This record gives sequence, C-alpha cells and structure tokens, in this order.
Amino acid sequence: MTFSIKEFKLNDETRVKLLLQDSVPLYWPCLYILKKMRVRSPNTQQRFFSDLIILLEWLIYKGINIEERLKKRPKSVYLSETELAEFSSQVHWRKDVLDKKYSGVRLHRSAYQQVSAYQSESRLATARNYLCFLYEALGHPDDRFDQIEWLVKRINLSIVQSKPSWKRRPMEPKGLTSEQERVLLNYLHPRSEQNPWPKSLAVRVRNYLIVIILYSLGVRRSEMLGIKLSDVNYRDNRISIVHRPNDPDDPRAEEPNIKTNERKLPAPEYLMSLINEYIECYRKSKRAKSHPYLFLSHGRNEGAPLSIKSVDAVFNVAKKNFPILKCVTPHTLRHHDVYRTMKIVAEETKNLSPEERETIFYRVCNFRYGWVDTSRMPGRYGQKFFQEEASEAMKILNEKLLSELPF
Repeated sequence: MTFSIKEFKLNDETRVKLLLQDSVPLYWPCLYILKKMRVRSPNTQQRFFSDLIILLEWLIYKGINIEERLKKRPKSVYLSETELAEFSSQVHWRKDVLDKKYSGVRLHRSAYQQVSAYQSESRLATARNYLCFLYEALGHPDDRFDQIEWLVKRINLSIVQSKPSWKRRPMEPKGLTSEQERVLLNYLHPRSEQNPWPKSLAVRVRNYLIVIILYSLGVRRSEMLGIKLSDVNYRDNRISIVHRPNDPDDPRAEEPNIKTNERKLPAPEYLMSLINEYIECYRKSKRAKSHPYLFLSHGRNEGAPLSIKSVDAVFNVAKKNFPILKCVTPHTLRHHDVYRTMKIVAEETKNLSPEERETIFYRVCNFRYGWVDTSRMPGRYGQKFFQEEASEAMKILNEKLLSELPF
C-alpha cells in the first residue's frame, strides 16, 4: 500500500492537500486537514502529511488499526507506553531507511541514516496532534481526555529527548561573495557568451529578469511568481507584492504563497526597463493572454505561468555551469539584499546613537521585506552584516590594546 499527497480545489477555490492510500483519500487524515488546517498554506499541509505518513506506515508495520482500537466498547484501546516508545525511536531514521526496514530488508548498521533533530521533532509533534484528534473523536467519553493528557506529556517528553544535548552552533552568515555576485550579474546576462541558455533569447531574458528581481528587491521566489502585470507601476517605478490566496486566476498546481506582508517596493530604472522588454518582446503567446502573471514558461508549456520548480531549475542550471554558485539559491539573494540594505542604513545613520540605529535598522527591514513590526527576522537575515560589524569593532579594539602596551 502506497501513500500519496494530492492538491485539490474546493468549490470556493480554496486549495487543500489530501492524503491518499492506493489512490483513495483517507478519511481521518483528510478530515483533520479540513477541520484543523484548512486555512493553512498548502505547503504547511504538505509537510504535515509527509510527517504523518511516518506514523501511518509504522502503524501498518505493527499491524495496529488505531481507529478500530479506539472504537472498541465498553473500553477503547489506546496506544501503550511501549508502543509510543517504539514509535518515538523510529522517527529519527530517514524515510527510505524505514521503507526498507518495514519491507523486510536487512540493513547494515551503516545504512541507518538519521534525519535532523528538527525533523524528528516535527514528526513527533505531528503524531501527537493527529493522535489527540483521533482520541477525542473516537475514544470512550469516560477516559479519552485523560488519555489525551497522558499522550501529550509522553510525546512532549520524547520531543525534549530528541533534541541534541550540545549547544546549537552559531548561525552561518548567508549572502553572495563578490565573485558570486559578478558571475550572476555578468555571465547570466542574456547577451553574455557564457550564458547557459544559448538556444532561446526569451529564456535568457526571462531568467536574467528573475535574477535581477530577486537581487534588486530581495523578494521571495513565491512573491516574485505572484507578480501580475497590474502590479508593475511604470509611473512611480514601483512593484507591488500582493497577498492573493486561492487566486482563481492561478492555474498552477502548486500555488506560490506569500508569507509576508503586502508592500510596494521601489524598483531601479534598469529593472523596470528589463520588465518592459520582456513583456513587449517575449510575452506574446496566445496562452499568455489567458492569465495576468508576469513570468511565463517558454517551451513545452509555452505561455503558462512559471512554476516554483522552474525557478529552482534556473538556479540548478546556473550551478552546473558555474561551480562557484553551488551554494546559491533564490533565497540567498534575499539574504544578500538584507546585507546590502543594512550596509546603506549603517552608513546613513553612523552619527546616531546605537539605540536609534537599531530602531531604524528594524523599521527599514521590516517594511522592505514584509515582516511584522515586532519581528526579529532582521537579526537572523543580517548575520553577515553583524558579523562584519563585530569583526571591525574587534579589529579597532585590538589595535587600541596594542597601542597601549608598554613594550
């Protein structure tokens, strides 16, 4: 029996993920999504089901029909301490390892590869939430809430135990090096001899426009793919980032979702000129006129709105042709734009007090990148800038100490 996750549109155009077993929707998992997670993004629902499959496959492996056990009367049969402990011990392994184990394959010790502590925790939390839902829906009224309380305590303990005892390593700063920046802006230019898409000028212009938008505006790839022609304001040189959940204009199977606040971003003249060139010269297919989105597929699905996977494919081709870009993703350019923004703000506010500078840092970044006013994301995204600031401060301090030595 195989599990699969499919996306469907409801009558109100809401997109939801459903879990299927041998192409048949599973009642209780799908009901959970519709009751508990209907307003969450399809990506969040996808992650929930991916984690839930770990629990469901373990139940099948152990021959446990949890719904039938909970329906038993006069007393429901809940998962025991031993069963929960055994499941908790399985969530650390990669899914391909578990698949082989459950199919009866004998694995060498070296074949047991683990997932991250974060993913183990996510699997346990998903199992906890789903089992609580089943206990409440199917368990006996006399003891179901006591069992839910015990289940939560037991799995929460497993979550704590799944976390590594060592301290978390400092977050590595993300962004572009000067050489990576040069390769992206020069070698991916549509008229560059090194451009990795020699067969189609339309593809070269589109892909370079993708890079320039991500580089110049610091938007997420999903925000970029959600840009419509009406969001481009040539009079004010601004591009609007608009939240449009379950947009009836969007035919894509995986709808790009905006996680941040709406905003209007000032765009450089060069970017506006490139957008105009792309629209006037390469956005002319019949299918392109059936939807309002800026970016198109060019090739097999000519004229269709560009997908998230296609954006990732652009960067994968660039990495293959230019090894220096091997660690660069669309999101790397967002980190780099935060770094550049902070550098500019630091220069403009160098005469202000540290408290005033910090306030301006956060206000500018929260507006530009769509974060809420109380967000601490500028501190997370600004690791590269803050590391450089700290290094410069330490350099000055060390020089001062050396100058004060008596020898």
